[in-house]
Amino acid sequence: MSSERKPVKIHYRRFIPPPTISMTLEQLMRNAMNKSVSNGQIIKNRFRERIQNINNDNYFINIYYENFEGKSLVFGDILHFTEGHLQALCETENYELSSVPVQQKKAPGQSEYVHSQMLWMVRDDHVYVVQSLSLKQRI
Repeated sequence: MSSERKPVKIHYRRFIPPPTISMTLEQLMRNAMNKSVSNGQIIKNRFRERIQNINNDNYFINIYYENFEGKSLVFGDILHFTEGHLQALCETENYELSSVPVQQKKAPGQSEYVHSQMLWMVRDDHVYVVQSLSLKQRI
């Protein structure tokens, strides 16, 4: 196990609403996540409603929380995956071999390999993003 530390970037942005919007970004996010979709379900309760497909890549808020220890804020993560993407795996079971075979493997049924995960938090109009090394933010 490596004790190597990987660099992490924390990005900060402030949302400045146009004059026609009187709510904070936090309020706008709460409203969006609490909207009803088909069958009366709420968006925050159905991850499939939150998936955005860009080319073959899929991005979505997986974990979403409102409030933390009594503080008003929203936070969660964003996952990035590609449907049907293969993952390279090496078999290390036999220690007597001079090299190990590397093969592309599909994810198990009803699953996808995650390319990356990024954490975020919004409080009022303040946005914080913990940058994943493999997922670049667009802010």
